Amino acid sequence: MVELTGNRGRGSIFAASWLAAALAATSMVAGTTPVRAANEVIHISSTQNASIKIAKGKPRTIKTNVPFYEIVIGDPEVANVNPLTDDSFYVLGNSLGTTGIALFDENKQLVGSVDIEVTLDTDRLATTIRNNVPGGEDIKVTSANGRVVLSGSANDQVAADKASKIASNFSGQEEVINSVNISTSQQVQLNVRFVEINRQVGQELGTKLGVKYSGPSGSIKFNSNPSASSNQPAAEVIGNLMTNGWSVDATIKALEDRGVARWLAEPNLIARSGQKASFLAGGEFPIPVSQGENGQITVEYKKFGVGLDFTPTVLADGLISLDIEPEVSSIDKSSSYDIGDISIPGFVVRRARTSIDLKNGQSFMMAGLLQSENDMVQQGVPGLSKLPVLGALFSSKAYQRRETDLVIIVTPYLVKPIDPSKKVATPTDGTVSASNVDYFLGNVAEVKVSDAGRATAASSGTFEAVGVGHFLDLPKD
Repeated sequence: MVELTGNRGRGSIFAASWLAAALAATSMVAGTTPVRAANEVIHISSTQNASIKIAKGKPRTIKTNVPFYEIVIGDPEVANVNPLTDDSFYVLGNSLGTTGIALFDENKQLVGSVDIEVTLDTDRLATTIRNNVPGGEDIKVTSANGRVVLSGSANDQVAADKASKIASNFSGQEEVINSVNISTSQQVQLNVRFVEINRQVGQELGTKLGVKYSGPSGSIKFNSNPSASSNQPAAEVIGNLMTNGWSVDATIKALEDRGVARWLAEPNLIARSGQKASFLAGGEFPIPVSQGENGQITVEYKKFGVGLDFTPTVLADGLISLDIEPEVSSIDKSSSYDIGDISIPGFVVRRARTSIDLKNGQSFMMAGLLQSENDMVQQGVPGLSKLPVLGALFSSKAYQRRETDLVIIVTPYLVKPIDPSKKVATPTDGTVSASNVDYFLGNVAEVKVSDAGRATAASSGTFEAVGVGHFLDLPKD
């Protein structure tokens, strides 16, 4: 520590009586190293290029080892300064920023200078974070150029974001410098099951007639198709209904079709807490797009199929917050749009977006994305099909109803990497290739590994005996 010596002069004193009570035990600042006082008084052993940080709105008393007669502040809007004795003064920070203080003796000679930086009350902010954020004691709060700087470590991303929000509200700044590291990497596996159920019901009941009449003046044919043709008036045809020359071929149809089709996709995605993950099983369809006034055509690709976007956030006590957006889309040529010789198809899209909090292993279901189509077709002999009672014999009706329901089941899991000493089983660990005898004589393409063989392999460290792998059993003739 460097001590400055000199003759003690008589300084200007503008002290308030209440400020004298603030003088207490002191801490030292040497050279340019900034030190924060534990109490209201800061002692500096050298006034040559000294640097001091003070909190905005909190007065600090500065005591020097060299006497001064006059004190000058560089920017009064940043801080106010008032001398107390010939070797002490107090500073009150008005706004965030930096300024300088110059000390002069009776001969107007510069005897020292002090750089003052007015910062936020980081001590109080650190206390607020420590009291409101789990694990907040490991988060450090400093200030640089009027900005709040957070450093240290947090238990998870939620704690780091909460600390950043508290600092933003405390300082009135929209953004703070957040350099907090996450001490543990938390990963979430999302199991999503897409179940699409197609229900189709069809009924057809009626009589199809094929009628031919041959007479001296010509012939006529008609059936249940409305496009029947004739070269005779209808009245003459009906009048000759009971005469010779008619041949009638009747086909009675009574059909009923019922079908249920199920399509299932089950993607598994893993993402870090706070990070987004995406999945798409489908394709991309080229769409021509006109660019500019010249009409130049470029191609853009529209995705379709089964897609999923989700962002997990691990909260306190293992609670998982999910922002999830599943989508099922397909090409629909019935809603196509024609531009010249180019036909651009439409898309049928079913999309949902939701936010929900779940615990590890819990599931939730989204359903009700229903599509319904009803078609009814009636065919009949013109005139005859409209007769009361007997008209049903000359007509045929077909009814078709199609309903499609999309069900989405979501289950999140907190996962960790497998220990390096363990090896994970693969789908081929449960089977081996068939020998020539098994393949040619037994008609077997692959052979299952016995449970004893799997247990032996697991105990020897070949792989971790977990429930993975598959074996495809085809129906036997």
